[in-house]
Amino acid sequence: KLTLTAFLIKIMAAALNVHPKFNSSLDLANNRLVLKKYINIGVAMDTERGLVVPVIRNANSLNVIKIAQAIGQLAERAKAGKISPDDMQGGGMTITNIGALAGSYFTPIVNYPEVAILGVGRATSQPVLVDGFFQPRLMLEEVLG
Repeated sequence: KLTLTAFLIKIMAAALNVHPKFNSSLDLANNRLVLKKYINIGVAMDTERGLVVPVIRNANSLNVIKIAQAIGQLAERAKAGKISPDDMQGGGMTITNIGALAGSYFTPIVNYPEVAILGVGRATSQPVLVDGFFQPRLMLEEVLG
């Protein structure tokens, strides 16, 4: 199933190539920022057992369809309670999308030791001024934490 989250992960992977400090983790023991040489993106998933954040590995080398397939496979395993600790480690940044829950505004929490998270809410049709005229556009609420 091709979802907005798959497109956002593809876009985020490209952005992390340009802004590598967001693709990092904190090493508090040595008081330093560790820049990742790979682009792994965590995807927050709500399950009956609570929130889990499995990782899409090498997201920058996957097309949108492969990303969607990876999300689907991880979601199935998460719902079945078969996500392992290895599945949830090694992320450089996380995305959380509450649009399916009809949510708009929320405060995403950074998944330590990562340094950032992208939270997106439900897309809504809103008036946008284009060439002096208001036109309806699908707009997405987002929060970068």
